[in-house]
Amino acid sequence: MQNPESRIQNSEPDSGRGLPHKLRQRRLFVELRLIPEGGLHLQGELAPAVLDIAEGERLSCPHPLAYDLRASLVSHGLLVAGAASTVLRCRCDRCLSEYAHPVSNNKICHFYENVSGDRIDLTEILREDIVLDFPVKCLCRADCAGLCPQCGQNHNLGPCNCVAKEPAPSVWDQLDGLKT
Repeated sequence: MQNPESRIQNSEPDSGRGLPHKLRQRRLFVELRLIPEGGLHLQGELAPAVLDIAEGERLSCPHPLAYDLRASLVSHGLLVAGAASTVLRCRCDRCLSEYAHPVSNNKICHFYENVSGDRIDLTEILREDIVLDFPVKCLCRADCAGLCPQCGQNHNLGPCNCVAKEPAPSVWDQLDGLKT
């Protein structure tokens, strides 16, 4: 007999990207009748396609979405709590270099009130919880020096030989002389 701790349903096969079988899972369903009194531990990985991130130059998700959840039947509903994580491939907004950016959410907690039916699809809540933690500004590091605006040299790798231009006077400079 199969351990109920490991029972989850996979409704769709992977599109054939050559991922190992355990990464081919596209949906995460919880069968309500299989949840024991102490709750059900759900752990695994969902295919990167679950995040529905358009492959772009700035950000992509080639890695699976790992999850570690506990589903419990409580009075009048289902409580799902746990964590999810993945690793994004990002292009720095300042220096344009590619880097890996780990994203995780350890505070996933959802309550489904008055659940009906045989199963609940947890895929969308996992997607939403992890997408909310995506970076707004992609930086390879907090102190990224960026590129030289004249020659394009990556200042993180070293200084360039360009002569720094004098900054243009600010339109606000005249206000600095005013006293209140």
